[in-house]
Amino acid sequence: MSKKMTSPQKNPPTDGAVTVAVNGTPPSLPISESSKSALDVMTAPSLTPPTSASQNDAIGAAVWNTDKRVNGLYTTFNARNSWMSINGTGWVKLTTNTDAACEAMTILASAARAKNSRIDYAIDAGVTTEIYVW
Repeated sequence: MSKKMTSPQKNPPTDGAVTVAVNGTPPSLPISESSKSALDVMTAPSLTPPTSASQNDAIGAAVWNTDKRVNGLYTTFNARNSWMSINGTGWVKLTTNTDAACEAMTILASAARAKNSRIDYAIDAGVTTEIYVW
């Protein structure tokens, strides 16, 4: 059984500038300040992720961690055995769904580590299921 592929649901953070892609095409003109506040209201999440004493305790519902940095990586020759170390969190296992998904997340975590980029990631049942690298 294959999982339906979905596109990212989050937009990258902006530094005061707002752009909106429509059908994959960026706008040609910047959005005005009056439109910006209406856009923020429309796209803002209505719920906050659940919190837990230990993020590895979350089972059945992904917990989002935002604005984190990768400070270490670990992997072995065993299939689907990649981990990333997050500042303030510790070691987090990357997905074990497929070899390709594990490899893709390892590459994303590696790029985030090399550039000290911000990452947002979802953890479900102790395993990272989604990563956004900014």
